[in-house]
Amino acid sequence: MEAIAFELREEYTGTVEIDGPEGPVETPKFGGGVLAVDGSDFHLRDELDEGDGVIVIRQSDSVLAELLSLQPPLKSCAVPDGRVPLSPYERRSTDDLRHFASLRDMGTGGSREELLERLDAYDAANEAGDLHARQAVVDGDQAVIKALAAGEAVSDGLDRLTKADLQGLAAEADPPVDLEGAATNAEIIDRLRAAGVRKED
Repeated sequence: MEAIAFELREEYTGTVEIDGPEGPVETPKFGGGVLAVDGSDFHLRDELDEGDGVIVIRQSDSVLAELLSLQPPLKSCAVPDGRVPLSPYERRSTDDLRHFASLRDMGTGGSREELLERLDAYDAANEAGDLHARQAVVDGDQAVIKALAAGEAVSDGLDRLTKADLQGLAAEADPPVDLEGAATNAEIIDRLRAAGVRKED
């Protein structure tokens, strides 16, 4: 999933010394703040500390992205390699998660962590336009769910087939996939994926 990141501006980094009840105390220059997002609190200092100084969120998390961009102490920065963006579902109640799952025709049972994983996986498949992976999430395919939720790519197997095999899949699909004008493997694969067709194991 596309991600964006924020970090503290230089003048807000580091610590300052303040007088405490038992003498001088080192404290961060930026003490943080609390943003109200989707009916819950987003603690800036906590999120910065947990993210090694960088908050990484989904680009599609537009409400939080706008709020962060309006914070004077923060600036946009590069997304660190390997960082999975914060899920917008993490700040929602478990009842909300069950409701979101039901809207996507997914099972509403399981723990909060399992609901988060399924919803994140569904959104990842949806954003990638991978209809098969999305259906696999709805069907409860744990391998697909865990891979997508972790930000990993899920292969539908089409890129390993010959042109003849791809054309065969298109002809056998119900309804058959129209390949008129699709000359290359990549073009055929795009048509098949748009129709939700994948290689059967």
